[in-house]
Amino acid sequence: MEPAMPRDRARFVRRAAFVSLALHGLALWGLASSGRSRPPRRPPAFAVDLAPPPPKAEKLAPELEDRPAPATTAATDPGPPLPTEPAPPIEGLGLADAGVDAAPAIDAGRRRRDAGLDAAEPWDAGVDAELADAGVGPGGAAAEGDAGGVAAVADGGLGDGGAGIASAALDGGSGTVQADPAGDVTAKPSPGTASDLRRFFPPGHQVSVLVRLDRLRDTEWAPRVDAIFAPMPDYRALVGGTGVALTDTFETLGISTPEPADATATTLVVRARPAPAALRDLLDADDGPVAWSPVVGGALGRRAPSPRLFPGDHRVFLQWRLGWTALAQPIDLRGLLAPRGGPLDVDTPTATLPVWLQRVADLEAEAGEPTGPALMATASGIFPRSLPIPYGSGGDLPGPDRATVTLELDPQGFLVRGNVRFPDESAAATAADLIMRLRLQILDDRVTAFALGQAGALNAIKGLSIERTGRRLAFATSISVADARNFLTVVATMVDGYFASRRAPP
Repeated sequence: MEPAMPRDRARFVRRAAFVSLALHGLALWGLASSGRSRPPRRPPAFAVDLAPPPPKAEKLAPELEDRPAPATTAATDPGPPLPTEPAPPIEGLGLADAGVDAAPAIDAGRRRRDAGLDAAEPWDAGVDAELADAGVGPGGAAAEGDAGGVAAVADGGLGDGGAGIASAALDGGSGTVQADPAGDVTAKPSPGTASDLRRFFPPGHQVSVLVRLDRLRDTEWAPRVDAIFAPMPDYRALVGGTGVALTDTFETLGISTPEPADATATTLVVRARPAPAALRDLLDADDGPVAWSPVVGGALGRRAPSPRLFPGDHRVFLQWRLGWTALAQPIDLRGLLAPRGGPLDVDTPTATLPVWLQRVADLEAEAGEPTGPALMATASGIFPRSLPIPYGSGGDLPGPDRATVTLELDPQGFLVRGNVRFPDESAAATAADLIMRLRLQILDDRVTAFALGQAGALNAIKGLSIERTGRRLAFATSISVADARNFLTVVATMVDGYFASRRAPP
């Protein structure tokens, strides 16, 4: 029996080989036949998270000069000099990351932020005394100057609420108004596209942010926005360790600063959901006492030393209008802090307010009604003259003098719009050409496109369009839900690192 085994095995192997060859031949024939009628699709290199259909960049209207109020404090007593000791360095996301080599110096003559309060506690009556000494009390020259500024603004046609005509503010405190007169007078771009948020805050501010918390409420983005603001000193000033979410307490949040490296320089404006008295109770916390008193401008809240305060923080709360509260430097509330009798809750007459507080009434409308952006930001005076592009062969990108970006909620992610203004038309034209050439190069480079897709930036590049108007570029694109998650996570990490080394005093 054993001699027959090799022959049986040989026949079995031959039959198996024949069957295998036949099956493979049929498979190859099928593939070849289908290939003649319909070429097979190339498998995608990577999965792409779908973003909303991107909007198109829009034409811009001419900018109108935002003429500032006349300077009226020059003849007043300059008061004690500000301390010259620099603020402690902040690790993490610093100005160097934004292309600025050094933190901007504090202009003592311009800001006088502490208003000579270094020898007085921020909750002390010295706040009012110092302002009175500076000639900015009720009916003082500064108040009159503000009224003149209002007239100038009215003459300039401002107050359009972001309906398509942007205004130019003093750029980086340089004292030079740099409006772009080019544009289509009939243009009505989407809300926020042509905005400059700095005009809603005191002069000289560099970075301004508007968050329509009412539009983020009950979405997955609400806790992500809370995570971004949680490390900030002003977050603790508002809600401290109460566990209250921003979207549960406020409808609108505005943040602006003239000195991004200084955590105590920020101006904060909120419109609250609770009644004014309830908000005062929330702000007057055990770990951050606030003493409230009636003043000419409404209800003044003086903050006592607490774990919520950074060294040198002399800002005060002011409820100047029912529902609205500001945390600001006393010098920016000039004419409003003198004591008065009567109830805490009042609506301060508009004509007595500084120009920037008058404009805050239109802050929410800058984001459009009933729909529009949920997040907006404007930056100026923090950009370098040129931005090296570590890709392609296009050279350096000219640095802008101002940029605004907006994010509008969409079921598939966010619609992104805004504008970037350059020093002149030549720089704007160069930037537009370089940006669009880089876009094409990136989309043709599968390796780079894959990396940007993983980082959540590819959709924004694919959908990007630009419309140049004089020395401004209006842009529009969209990002997916996954892109937005990645972006907000990165922002939260950077903000946390920025404030990690800053701690309030015990």
